[in-house]
Amino acid sequence: MIGWGDVYKVVVAMAPLYFALALGYGSVRWWKLFTPDQCGAINRLVIYFAYPFFGFDLAARAGTFAASYRVLAADVDKFIMCGARLTALSLVLRFVAGPAAATVGAVVLGLRGDLLRFAIVQAALPQSVATFNFAREYDLHADILSTAIIVGTLVSLPVLIAYYTVLGLIR
Repeated sequence: MIGWGDVYKVVVAMAPLYFALALGYGSVRWWKLFTPDQCGAINRLVIYFAYPFFGFDLAARAGTFAASYRVLAADVDKFIMCGARLTALSLVLRFVAGPAAATVGAVVLGLRGDLLRFAIVQAALPQSVATFNFAREYDLHADILSTAIIVGTLVSLPVLIAYYTVLGLIR
């Protein structure tokens, strides 16, 4: 069960990020400290330089070279650690609510056609590296997150094929 202490940990960890977000927005929107070209350069720096280091950090600390997956699978009491209801809820949130929210945001921004389809499919993809990074940093309910990630990754291929097919028919 998620307690108030867990919520407090998340708020304390996220407050500096939102403060930096507000400063960045203000420096571009109101104070005109950065031009759109400079913002694009910062975005490319994060995408091509910083984010791969997050993935490398995860792979370096995970110790997958020493893991025996048969031993890990035999050590687990249950495959679905958090129960069927929470697993179903996590799948609905990942494959229905996430793409629905992305669709609303994309339509509000004016995306149409292939860009809208790409945004919907991208929202349905499981972002395992980022999720494991957040789980490790905030130390929150690893059993629920690992179940959601494992089952979500297994289910993602048929769901993404279905999304791609349906979005191809809607043209």
